[in-house]
Amino acid sequence: DNPADWKQGIIEADIMLDEMVQAMNYPGETLGERLKTIEPSDFLTLQDAWEAHKVRNQISHESGFVLTRRAARAALDRFERVFREFNFI
Repeated sequence: DNPADWKQGIIEADIMLDEMVQAMNYPGETLGERLKTIEPSDFLTLQDAWEAHKVRNQISHESGFVLTRRAARAALDRFERVFREFNFI
């Protein structure tokens, strides 16, 4: 029930996503750059990855960003779909 915990969960899931994408050998300096190199046909949940990553960016870069329970759950569900596609979890 703590928004700080929701934010931390999203940040940690984003780190996991970056580790997964790096392990798949996609090039780029950042997760955003790596996601741009992915062909949608190779990564069926690519849009989920982008949407979840955008929430992480809002948390990290927008001071005063308010994360609702609903938005947190949606972001974490998107990360989960991506991880399940690649049997990462």
